Amino acid sequence: MSDHLDYPHIKREFEKIKKLSHHKRIQIVLGVGIACASLCILAKGDFIDATFAFFASMLGILARQEISKRKFNVMLAISGGAFVTSFIASINVFYGIGALPEKALATSVLYLVPGVQLVNAVIDLIEGYVATAIARGFYSGFLLLCIAAGMALSILIFGINNFY
Repeated sequence: MSDHLDYPHIKREFEKIKKLSHHKRIQIVLGVGIACASLCILAKGDFIDATFAFFASMLGILARQEISKRKFNVMLAISGGAFVTSFIASINVFYGIGALPEKALATSVLYLVPGVQLVNAVIDLIEGYVATAIARGFYSGFLLLCIAAGMALSILIFGINNFY
């Protein structure tokens, strides 16, 4: 038997994959919110900080999804999601509502971190695929830069400068 696949077969298989069911949007949004709130609690934030992380990350992922749905660049979607998320979490920092509001700000954007791409870049480097590793590394680095830019914009708007 040959390993060669013909185009019609590949097209049929691809159509089958496209028809597979996806998670509902509300499941993804709630999952991201719960994950970020849990990370906030693990980082020693209190219930108020976790609540801010929960709602900030939920609204941030919604913003990111909406930007992506409108076919904007992925980098813009990541920056927009980071901005919305950190803007909402910055309210907690600005007014000092929670015990450690910086924890909510730091943990609420973690859903955007390109962990899989970074791990794949390291694996490619170890296995000797240097060009692919560099490409994935730079792409991941640029995504991290977009997260930082979105966060920086919201932090500048609130005038937050008390990072330790």
